[in-house]
Amino acid sequence: MRRLTRLLSVVIVVLLGTVVLRTQPGAIAQEATPASSEEMMPEGITFEPVAFALGVEVASPADLFVARVGLDPGAGFPIEDSDPSAGILVVESGTFTVQVEGPVTVTRGAGLAEAMATAETTGDSSGASEAIAAGEAVTLAAGDAAYIPGSINGEIRNDGQERAVGLAFLVGPPEDMMAEATPAAEASAPTVAVSLSEFTIEMPMELPAGPTTFAITNAGTVEHNFEVEGQGIEEELPENLAPGASGTLTLDLTPGVYEVYCPVGHHADEGMRVELTVTE
Repeated sequence: MRRLTRLLSVVIVVLLGTVVLRTQPGAIAQEATPASSEEMMPEGITFEPVAFALGVEVASPADLFVARVGLDPGAGFPIEDSDPSAGILVVESGTFTVQVEGPVTVTRGAGLAEAMATAETTGDSSGASEAIAAGEAVTLAAGDAAYIPGSINGEIRNDGQERAVGLAFLVGPPEDMMAEATPAAEASAPTVAVSLSEFTIEMPMELPAGPTTFAITNAGTVEHNFEVEGQGIEEELPENLAPGASGTLTLDLTPGVYEVYCPVGHHADEGMRVELTVTE
């Protein structure tokens, strides 16, 4: 019981220190922190802040899941708005690039403890985290972390030259609730691999109708993009892909013929144009 009590005192100090981030300096902060965390920390125990996200909404009840994510250079995976799970990605090695259609909160490993200590004493938490605007790409290095909200589209990729590894802490509705929120068609959307190079597009020339995710990799030496046009659809990647980079494009394909090409410069005229047939 004594061990539990001492551990709880540590947690209380941490929580009170976090509360200060959302309050102004004054009597409240002084009452909340009668002693420093170091003074109350049991011998042999250290506490080092890694990441935080304040004021987030989570499902109740919720499932919590932790996974180690590894991406080779040029690899990546999509984030879909059909998935309500939110989470924090903590980078262990390499670099991750996060780009989603929603706000992202980033904490930098270098100097985080100092920034939080400053926030605790001054009430100014502006230096403890970065607010990344929707659609803006942010690169995370070892020790950095990002809070990514659920139910948004985007991707996480490795634009670096070495393998990237990180820990993902995910929280979301229980599995049965998530199944109700995700239409079966979207949950089973197949992924189609696409390779772009000078000057060809390698991909299946015939696909079944329905939601389809194109996983596109630039295997060439110059920038490329991927556009699908036909049957009322005209969509392309939001940004050109640098050599070695990858991206995803999810479309709901209806039966018919589509033109698939690279819209960069004259690449389509030089051979990067194919015809895709979508069947019933």
